[in-house]
Amino acid sequence: QCIGPLGMESGAIPDEDITASSSFDSGNVGPRQA
Repeated sequence: QCIGPLGMESGAIPDEDITASSSFDSGNVGPRQA
């Protein structure tokens, strides 16, 4: 939940799907990159 506005600003992925949808942009929005 420390992802920040990287993927949240576009509203493309909810914080709950961040882990499941890590393929969205794992380079920037990946939970491990947070």
